[in-house]
Amino acid sequence: MTGGANKEQGDWKMNQKKKEYLLKESTMKGNKKLFREYMKSITGVVDDFWESHVINADFYLIFEKNKEEEAIGFFTLFKEWDENTYITSFYVRASYVGESQRIFKKILDQYKIIKAYILTCDELFLSIGLDYHSKVNMQAYLFDGSVMNEVRPPEFGRDKMEKVSVEEMPEIREITGDFYDDFSDKDLRKGKYELYKIVEQGEILGVGILAPNKLKKGYTACGEIVLEEHRKKGVARSLQLNMAEICRERGSIPVGGCWYGNTNSRKTFDSSGRYSKTRILNVTF
Repeated sequence: MTGGANKEQGDWKMNQKKKEYLLKESTMKGNKKLFREYMKSITGVVDDFWESHVINADFYLIFEKNKEEEAIGFFTLFKEWDENTYITSFYVRASYVGESQRIFKKILDQYKIIKAYILTCDELFLSIGLDYHSKVNMQAYLFDGSVMNEVRPPEFGRDKMEKVSVEEMPEIREITGDFYDDFSDKDLRKGKYELYKIVEQGEILGVGILAPNKLKKGYTACGEIVLEEHRKKGVARSLQLNMAEICRERGSIPVGGCWYGNTNSRKTFDSSGRYSKTRILNVTF
């Protein structure tokens, strides 16, 4: 009896005309409700690297043909420095998940996409991306500070921390190379991010950044760079611990990220009590 039911269901599916889908360029700003649905589906933390590759990407809506009054999903495409266009997010509403493979393949074919950045905490995008992958490289670790793990105190306390002013930025850029090139003086002045330096005997040892998440609210990305001659002194973990304390005082959860091969940075986060259960994958199709 079960076999007969399955055959009948299979015959019904065979007789159904396949749905067709349309992809149209749009804007994230005009589709906030749909985007909020997507962000709720992400089960782990995100950082400013991931956010920038979504916010600064081209935004496209997905429609079922002849039902174009409401989008059923979206995706974003970002042209990276290597001239490859990456798909950096992909989402369809629950009633269309069964069609997600076909829709995703249409995107890959129509826009000739061969690369993606995928969060491991983005279950649908991860699953669909792996369905079509030819290679997966590890891109980055993401670190979560939701749980306050017990660690030793910072080597350099808050009394060694000083907030960086806009007027100091020429010096900061000179001593840190291109580390802060993507962060403008204008945004610093507006408070969109903050810089802190650890100073001892009038000398800057390292500089940290607090960048509140723009998409997944309630989190603040914490990054840092230590001047080469002052490395292996605990400057990096001190910046991370002190900045995490500032975040929590403001009711925000500290997060962070580093390239997958950056062992020293990963050790800094580990020793600061930050844990990682999320990765960013660099996927080739």
